[in-house]
Amino acid sequence: MDNDKIKELVMLYFKHNPNMNKGIGYKVKAWDTISLYANKHNKKYEDIKHCIESQPMCRVPIWNQFYNYFFKKKNNNTYKNSISDSINPDDWL
Repeated sequence: MDNDKIKELVMLYFKHNPNMNKGIGYKVKAWDTISLYANKHNKKYEDIKHCIESQPMCRVPIWNQFYNYFFKKKNNNTYKNSISDSINPDDWL
């Protein structure tokens, strides 16, 4: 991905997350994170843009936001996750 598109995504990130605009260090980290996901992890412009737009006013830093969006399992099966806590034998059958 070229630098102009990365710059657009950085500006979009700070437009959707003005609470994270805490100085030049955060802008550099945002640039690094977006370029890492675009170039090393081969994410498309639309994917990164959707990640940024899907979580406006996000309270976590951009590197955690991107990791949670792209790499954490999106398995929301609460029944399966709650079986291990259950003491009812019917849950295990």
